[in-house]
Amino acid sequence: MFSAVRKSGFLSLFVFVVFLLFPVFAFAQVEGAGEPSIPEDEEIFTPPPVFNPLFTPGKVFIEAENIYLNLRGQLQVYGLLYSGENSYLKSGDPAEKAGFRIRRARLGFEGAAYKDFYFNMTLELYDKEEAEGTLLDAYIDYTSRDRLFGLSLGAQKFPFSKGYLFSSSKLLTVDRPFAVRAMAPGRALGLLIHSEPLKDTLYLGAGVFNGLLRGATFHEGYDEVGMSLGNRYEQLAYAGRFDFTPLGDMGGDVADLEVSDFKFGVGGGMFYNDADTNKYLGFSGDLHLKFKGIALFGEVLWDRAKPSSKPAQNTTLNVETDRLAFYINLAYTIFPNLLTVGAKYEYLDDNMDVKNQGDERIYGGNLNFHLAEGLLKFQIEYTHRSEQYGGQIKNDTVLSHVQFVF
Repeated sequence: MFSAVRKSGFLSLFVFVVFLLFPVFAFAQVEGAGEPSIPEDEEIFTPPPVFNPLFTPGKVFIEAENIYLNLRGQLQVYGLLYSGENSYLKSGDPAEKAGFRIRRARLGFEGAAYKDFYFNMTLELYDKEEAEGTLLDAYIDYTSRDRLFGLSLGAQKFPFSKGYLFSSSKLLTVDRPFAVRAMAPGRALGLLIHSEPLKDTLYLGAGVFNGLLRGATFHEGYDEVGMSLGNRYEQLAYAGRFDFTPLGDMGGDVADLEVSDFKFGVGGGMFYNDADTNKYLGFSGDLHLKFKGIALFGEVLWDRAKPSSKPAQNTTLNVETDRLAFYINLAYTIFPNLLTVGAKYEYLDDNMDVKNQGDERIYGGNLNFHLAEGLLKFQIEYTHRSEQYGGQIKNDTVLSHVQFVF
């Protein structure tokens, strides 16, 4: 026991020292910022205009005849400083013991071809010790230049929860909320039709995908099935979503890193899974506000699962079950594109007809440092989980996180 505490203490001390150094690096970066000096005979690279609305030339940009490519990469490493003795991955906790964990290690490319076509292929490079495989995104999209009509075909994010549609590199919290990981289908293989009747203001999308399958427990969420082997047991899933941002695009980050003028967005989604094992129906709604460095994002998720009388696969679901969750993220940007503080609250109910330990309230807070023009991010976060019935579980965590993304 003493050895475990001592090792945890060494790790906490190491990460604490690193955490103290990050502000030094950050402010040194601010002090040294300025216009870079460029020799007179050296040309400044200016990416050519690309008219596809989904594509923007990035930091690693390649141009060929009628094809434009961005190389993308993401690495996220956790350093767990403290975890309660009852912290478990299957319960949604980030790790089980103090130590390190690779959360994401991704490499891929996106591109535009003949201006009207967009494509994306992304791989998870490390073994997740699961049977999901390494393919994340593999789809092609056609969007008309007026954005009134678009088609997206392949493995892509399921258009239901806004909390899942945010890039994992743009979150306020270290990882997606517990509610999103438990109740939002992730990626699926299918066809999405989308439109922007009002450019940068109103988005509408509807699609049909291979069927969904939920994990055995609440926090295991939905499995990503039906990729390489096709649709086998779960029939089809249908989904639709809208986003309305009347004061302009909300940007990709949850926080207001650029300290913008007031703007807000509302959205919602629904899905129905017509499966041979379990039938699922889900609804979501969200609100996003930004004003002068203050940001608020909240989302509510509800779903109902009904078991089939003759299930095609083994299932732990025996009766119709309704689930409910909602969460709120609140952020304040102290220094634009540099330092943000955040707070979070979640409510989870894994069965609305039963009062048990699955009824949880989750509280937490964090600090976020953004460095090197967004290439590097450092976070430290505390999470407290409070079970409402059946006794408290010791599963609080203190987690640090370093991300490199391009």
